[in-house]
Amino acid sequence: MVETNNNRRRKHLQTFNALGIRTLLTLTLIVVIGAMCLGGAAVNAFAEDYVFVTKWGNFRYPTGVALDSAGNIYVSDQGNTNVQKITSDGAFVTEWGSYGSGDGQFLGGPWGVTLDSAGNVYVVDTDNNRIQKFDSAGRFITKWGSQGTGDGQFNRLSGMALDSADNVYVADAGNGRIQKFDSTGRFIARWNSSNYPRGLAVDSVGNVYVTDVMYNLIQKFDSSGRLIIEWGSQGSGDGQFQFPTGIALDSAGNVYVVDTENNRIQKFDSTGRFITKWGSQGTGDGQFNSPLGITLDSSGNVYVADSGNYRIQKFAPSGSGRKVKSDFNGDGHTDVLWRNTNTGDVYIWFMNSATIYAGGYVANGVPLDWQIIDVGDFNGDGKSDVLWRNTTTGDVAIWLMNGTTIYAGGYTVKGLPSDWDMSVGDFDGDGKADILLRNSNGDVVIWFMDGISIKSGGYVANGLPTDWTIRGTGDFNGDGKSDVLLFNKATGMVYVWLMDGTKISGGGSPATVNVSSGWFLLYTGDYNGDGKSDVLWHQIGDGIVYVWQMNGATISSGASPGTVSLEYWSIASTGDYNGDGKNDVLWRNRDTGEIVLWLMNGLSVSSSESVARGIPNDWQPE
Repeated sequence: MVETNNNRRRKHLQTFNALGIRTLLTLTLIVVIGAMCLGGAAVNAFAEDYVFVTKWGNFRYPTGVALDSAGNIYVSDQGNTNVQKITSDGAFVTEWGSYGSGDGQFLGGPWGVTLDSAGNVYVVDTDNNRIQKFDSAGRFITKWGSQGTGDGQFNRLSGMALDSADNVYVADAGNGRIQKFDSTGRFIARWNSSNYPRGLAVDSVGNVYVTDVMYNLIQKFDSSGRLIIEWGSQGSGDGQFQFPTGIALDSAGNVYVVDTENNRIQKFDSTGRFITKWGSQGTGDGQFNSPLGITLDSSGNVYVADSGNYRIQKFAPSGSGRKVKSDFNGDGHTDVLWRNTNTGDVYIWFMNSATIYAGGYVANGVPLDWQIIDVGDFNGDGKSDVLWRNTTTGDVAIWLMNGTTIYAGGYTVKGLPSDWDMSVGDFDGDGKADILLRNSNGDVVIWFMDGISIKSGGYVANGLPTDWTIRGTGDFNGDGKSDVLLFNKATGMVYVWLMDGTKISGGGSPATVNVSSGWFLLYTGDYNGDGKSDVLWHQIGDGIVYVWQMNGATISSGASPGTVSLEYWSIASTGDYNGDGKNDVLWRNRDTGEIVLWLMNGLSVSSSESVARGIPNDWQPE
């Protein structure tokens, strides 16, 4: 029985007699590591909090924002009736436009801007009921549209997006429909949307996302206009909207919505599940006054047209310290990776708090001398990958993952001697997991990774005494770079190396524990959501669980969230299973096969819920 200090009643869910329904996937590790790469790395767009980076403010009412491949920023400025182009540093490049109905003029100001693959600029000229197309210097190329209800006509068009073939989708708001054109303005198709479509975005397979300002919802259509899903309602809660306008996607398929009258940005996965939000009303950094437009760059940074504050704001993911562990589909929630110790099968549960909302086999019959060492995002696409090692040959390999699909993989190195131990962390803060190694001589080395390849590396230390063991990695000072947690098994001293690449930039000993008292240092993770990793302990004798909340090499606070008997229960894994930015604890009962989740809030358990029962013991969480 798992007991917590708040004595909350556990919620019992359905019984699982097996991990799920077997799929047809029969890949083995040997097949995958010898395969050619099936696709490039996706954009690094983390499912986490966002922090203010910078702002630009020479506008009178910016309504839309777009970026070219060089990082230049294009802004449709309704108040100045023009389009402005600035560099990524905010330096002015050019501007064009004036009030009117001629070529290159805008009536009532432009209300949206986007670019095609050649860098041409498309502008929503709402009151003239047309789209205008320019080159990157602002030279007029073509236009199309007029007022009306026919094909290629508009009634207060309000939003626009392009697909990968440079087809142009237009939100024809007053006519309640979406129209599709080629890049020259030739009409292709149309379909009815909801009451008043406002913003548009198109994903990599041609699905079209639409914001509706009247019904306060998001609609997702396939490329032929068939409705796939919709979500949202009026309000200020998570997943509710008050006049949603701009919308943008990252390459992982996550959806960013400008919730205008709630003065915030909301982020969802491609099925509409809420991930995170940021913003409030005001004039400070990270605050908004009726924002309208939004776009992302290739690093996952978010640019927002903060219209009422007459500026563009830039936000970045809050750093690798908040990157979600074991998140194989990039939805911001930790998943559970299973390995069958008899068959070698590999399976994933996709988690939403204590609910297994999906899952599937990754591979069947992976030879048992291949062992899963750790997981990490080795290519920086926001999705965790799997690090393998062959205990017979010493070969090291990586699966690059997209959900349950191994979309690429290969050998990292062959024949690594067996006295080299490995763990994972992002030591240079580039958003890609690296590999930390330590051998029996006490030499410590880091491999800096780019996908399955070692791009560089170096020694951290030589001759670390054998009493010292590396017990984990984590970002203890919140600088976006992983640090190293060490434990002296003879003296009980705990020590933190604060890392900057291969350099130990600082550190210290937060405490020394009594090694005969039965305390085991088990996991690192951010339990209070401050962007800094903490340390989880468990005592063998009394079953006390204890958390150190860390600030660099210092313990800022600590407490026990509960007591758990070790007779049957053990910690299966930790991670952020509900996507709130705080680490949770997953328990397993070896006798009954029950899986229980502690949802954590700092030093306390906010709830304890049963996830599944009857999981056979030959299935082990990794």
